[in-house]
Amino acid sequence: MRKISSPVLFDANILMNFKGQLKFLIGFFENIIIHEQVFNEVVVQALKDELISVSDVFNIVYVEDKFPTDDVGKKLFEECDKELKDSFNIEDLKDLGEYKTLLYAKFNNVFILSSQDTTVWRFITESKYFKGLKCITVQDFAYLLSLNAKNKGDRKMARNLYKAFARVEHP
Repeated sequence: MRKISSPVLFDANILMNFKGQLKFLIGFFENIIIHEQVFNEVVVQALKDELISVSDVFNIVYVEDKFPTDDVGKKLFEECDKELKDSFNIEDLKDLGEYKTLLYAKFNNVFILSSQDTTVWRFITESKYFKGLKCITVQDFAYLLSLNAKNKGDRKMARNLYKAFARVEHP
């Protein structure tokens, strides 16, 4: 099985949607990145335990904030921070994981972001400073599974996955 080799930054929504099937999902990627804030947002202990378990088998890196320290980078960070705070609710910590994930992706050369959150999708397709981040949704993942299916059962599983997660806002 060929794996996606580019670093993929997972958000909490993806992890929660694949609870109990993380080994299956993560097995398709070589370099998984999860922000510590996203791990902390996962409130179900069973999912945290599953993440820890698959971290022992797969290459999962847990990261913290890492932002530019030069003057130009700091100015860009301020603009990005403002744009994010105008779009996401981080005051009550509801969207803090998305906020941290997007900032990490922007400033750490992570070009593939795995998200199912419609706010994130809209943001990376329409934003001034985050436009250009590539996003793999569950629908994209299901499509890739279908293309690489080895038999009828694999194609059926991919089709069911696609149908379960397909949304109008993720064309």
